[in-house]
Amino acid sequence: MTYVIAGVPFVPFHADESMQLAASRDFGTLVHRGGPWALTTRPPYVFDSEAHLRILNGTIHRHVVGAASAAVGLREADLPPIPGWDWTRDFKANMQAGFFPRFEFLMVGRYASAAFLALAVLPAWWLGWRLWGRAGACLFVVLTILHPVVLLNGRRAMQEGSMIFFGLLALALSVEILSGRRKRVWWVGWGTACGLALASKHLSMVFVAAATAMIVTAWNFLGARETVRRGLLAGLTGATVFLALSPALWDQPWMRIQDLARIRADLVSSIDDTDLHGSFRARLTRLVTMPFSSVPQFFEVADWLDHPVHMQVIALYSRSWLSGAPVTGFVGWGVVILAAWGAFAGIARGSTDDERRVAVAWTAGWGVCALLLLPNPLPFQRYYLPLIPLVAGLAVIGIREAIRMLGPSGSRLPVGS
Repeated sequence: MTYVIAGVPFVPFHADESMQLAASRDFGTLVHRGGPWALTTRPPYVFDSEAHLRILNGTIHRHVVGAASAAVGLREADLPPIPGWDWTRDFKANMQAGFFPRFEFLMVGRYASAAFLALAVLPAWWLGWRLWGRAGACLFVVLTILHPVVLLNGRRAMQEGSMIFFGLLALALSVEILSGRRKRVWWVGWGTACGLALASKHLSMVFVAAATAMIVTAWNFLGARETVRRGLLAGLTGATVFLALSPALWDQPWMRIQDLARIRADLVSSIDDTDLHGSFRARLTRLVTMPFSSVPQFFEVADWLDHPVHMQVIALYSRSWLSGAPVTGFVGWGVVILAAWGAFAGIARGSTDDERRVAVAWTAGWGVCALLLLPNPLPFQRYYLPLIPLVAGLAVIGIREAIRMLGPSGSRLPVGS
């Protein structure tokens, strides 16, 4: 946790940080200018307007940042103007137009996000312990939380920190249910974690779908009727939490959700025109390479290469011992191979029914996650963050099974309890 926090001031800037900070003025609207109903939206959605940004983004990070900024005495008037960043201008022009945030606001936003990422160590440790005791917990934390891409995005003043925390919490609670937790409180807790993940960032639907796929594998020992009944309770809880924290959807929620899907599709299509997208083969390749085999992606816009100071900051951060564990590149290919072995060996060679059931669940979670990300046309590394913990979990299973296979015949390894 200390390591996560220590690297916050040195992370290279991303334009979405300015956009999220600009949106944090919604906290002032919530508290001083009309309450939550003043945050509702309805068509038409003018591009980059407050309503457009509200319906497109999660709410947890912006309100946490707004509350933290008010608590330390920062003035809302000093925030970057809406939309926070003008993508029609280059880096230098945005700075001249006042879109680059003040250092104090940037640090408040970053520490708010990094606090969630630091807390994510807890569900990550929990998940690793369930896979393979203390050794699994250590491995899973290193592969997930200390992953350079996770650290880079989770430390920034963006939505990824809260998304990772609540996403991992949803996965951890699904594993607990998979392990035989039958009381309704576990299912309500799982549904709440899913709702909080969705309210953090809409991309969390990938986390939620993976956690749901893991729950579905519990049918064979919980019973289909009980699983469906408890699942409906959890789903209702999650939907209630998500809607309660998403005032942009309160005015005719079903219509606003359709608006959200349409606006999101239009936004992707507008970026798609830049020929950043790839073929089906390229998309399939990214499912394998993005989690562990690609170097961190510091920005997505090519003209940022023309800003020498920013490139120098990136170079310094990349060489820093605070940039994360060396689990990408060549080492990352080893992780991918171990994950593939874990999916096969955990199901085929697991020494107990519990181990095989957990391997099936993690494999199903990865499969659903991959299917949801496959249509994504954009090679933006942040979109593939939910794949990292799922690949890491399968890699831990793969290491466990490899040691068992190479060890003395009949040897048993400790697992979490």
